[in-house]
Amino acid sequence: MKKFDVVEKEINGTVYKAQFNGIRASLKAKEMCMTKDGRTDLVKSAEYLLEHVIVEPKGLDVDDFGDINELFEVTSFAVEVANGTYCPSADGKSGENKGEK
Repeated sequence: MKKFDVVEKEINGTVYKAQFNGIRASLKAKEMCMTKDGRTDLVKSAEYLLEHVIVEPKGLDVDDFGDINELFEVTSFAVEVANGTYCPSADGKSGENKGEK
């Protein structure tokens, strides 16, 4: 993906648009969301992804989701975009990651 590419995916009837901000931004986000013992802080990670990667709908918060599975589906999409690996398939659904065969 090129820096600042925007892709979209419909999840549970809502269209989410996500922006690839570059590899440096992805690496910095990973560092920011790490705990002292090297684990990912799920709340920090979700908040970062909703604020900096998901560009529409704007202003989402983790508490805006009906259940944790929907939040995880949206943040999983956002992680793929943030890492530059999201590749929609021909039918518009999430496709294979780059490099997979």
